[in-house]
Amino acid sequence: MSEDEIVEKAAGQKAAEWHWHRGITIAIEGMKLLFILNGGSAIAVLAFIGKTHEVPTGIILSMVLFALGAFVAVLATCFAYLTQLHYGNSGHRFPQPAPPKALFFTNCTWVTIVVGGVLYLFGICSATLGFFCAA
Repeated sequence: MSEDEIVEKAAGQKAAEWHWHRGITIAIEGMKLLFILNGGSAIAVLAFIGKTHEVPTGIILSMVLFALGAFVAVLATCFAYLTQLHYGNSGHRFPQPAPPKALFFTNCTWVTIVVGGVLYLFGICSATLGFFCAA
């Protein structure tokens, strides 16, 4: 391997690491956003119903869905951490196949992110129906 090839390979590795770190940062911010959306929505619903004497079932259901969504966002963060832990401990380097535990936690992370988003959407629908039924 010539010196130019070694320098080119090192530059490619450095660029891949830069993109890897940016991807992790974006994923972390996305999970924070999922938590803030669900948690903030629960607080907003509480503020709207603060002075009502009768709370419709849809509003109660939306609170439960938002709380579950916030909890799932925390789980997604834990799974993302475990993913990175297993990648780091295995000494994984691309293009080698990923370690099985890291792939498992990667899939768990994606599933919990999707579930958190779905819970948010169902919470919004439930709150909307609850508010319209109360009016």
